[in-house]
Amino acid sequence: MTGTRFSARSDQIISPGKRWLLGRNLFLRFTPADTYEAQCILEEALRIDPRYTGAMVQLGLAYWWDARSNTWVDKDHYLRLAEEQADKVLSIDPRPGNPWQSKFTYQE
Repeated sequence: MTGTRFSARSDQIISPGKRWLLGRNLFLRFTPADTYEAQCILEEALRIDPRYTGAMVQLGLAYWWDARSNTWVDKDHYLRLAEEQADKVLSIDPRPGNPWQSKFTYQE
């Protein structure tokens, strides 16, 4: 994906868990560029492992952050993307936890 720091073969080298960690660390810088980069990396992690709930939750948080802090993004679209990630997690594991908290946070 455009903007990512990995080569085309990086999915063979960097595990989804390491991508989650890198995405999380970028997200925690709370800058628009780093949040975008985090989204790209977390999306890559989910292409490799579509059931990786940790990456789903972190990606949802990154979308939510963009919706709340970046005036140039479509707020409603990014809130929908965030809620979609929470719904995916809950479809895999419906037990109470962070996805439920995230889902209620995304709603206004």
